[in-house]
Amino acid sequence: MLIAKLPNSVYDARILHESTLFADFESRNKPQSGYILGHNGYMLHERLVTPVLNAQSQKEMAYNTAHCGT
Repeated sequence: MLIAKLPNSVYDARILHESTLFADFESRNKPQSGYILGHNGYMLHERLVTPVLNAQSQKEMAYNTAHCGT
């Protein structure tokens, strides 16, 4: 994701946080469905899904595989 006003050295999470996409998910009129896929460096959020760190169960591993494949 690129926002022209932010320099290249800015973290992905900050760019997302300052984007119109994130603003839409935070607004009163948020989209009815949809999720944002992020890597494990992103913050936890109800509409932002990240991989499970140190996946132990088959379900967690399957989730990480599906997340990565998406």
